[in-house]
Amino acid sequence: MYAQNSDGAKMLGLDVKEFVSQTAYEKLLCGEFKTFEDFNSFVSTKNDDANNWYTCFYFEQEKNEKTKYLIDSIFLRQ
Repeated sequence: MYAQNSDGAKMLGLDVKEFVSQTAYEKLLCGEFKTFEDFNSFVSTKNDDANNWYTCFYFEQEKNEKTKYLIDSIFLRQ
């Protein structure tokens, strides 16, 4: 199951993080973020302005007093 836009994501109950920089995307794929909060609060640099930007759709779930995040899909913004 995946979402192609924000409306589809809302129908599926997904949260969205828009304008994920190329640097953040690469760090995410390489496992450099230890928590979702680290990923969510990452600040891009001016060097990222010329690179690609992405949108990330994810689930947030509370379970056993812990918040778990599952990334559903990531799309290149055009």
